Amino acid sequence: MKKSLSLFLFFGLLLITTKLLSETEKGLTNKLPEANISAVSGKAAVFQPQTATVSKKKIETNLNRDEWELIDSLKINSLVPAGKYFGADFDYLGNTLQPISNTEELCLEALSALD
Repeated sequence: MKKSLSLFLFFGLLLITTKLLSETEKGLTNKLPEANISAVSGKAAVFQPQTATVSKKKIETNLNRDEWELIDSLKINSLVPAGKYFGADFDYLGNTLQPISNTEELCLEALSALD
């Protein structure tokens, strides 16, 4: 109880001291304009932006996937653990598809048997 009361008083005193020591003039840092300007004359022109012409490209929506040709595929029959990934990398120079993953194909026992 005494510790919390002393902390409260300390922070209260710190807050009051900071407030008293930081009494500086706040507000604009520029000079205010002279007050003897009585009126503003003239009128701004109304801005009319040019209308943009957008040409819509026609996208063919009648794609027949039966006509597609399968070039390469990957057969995946395993669960991917949480935090891991499995994907495919296409090498456009060799036109090959390679699996990429941060999961091990073999269990630890099988890996140790290979070593």
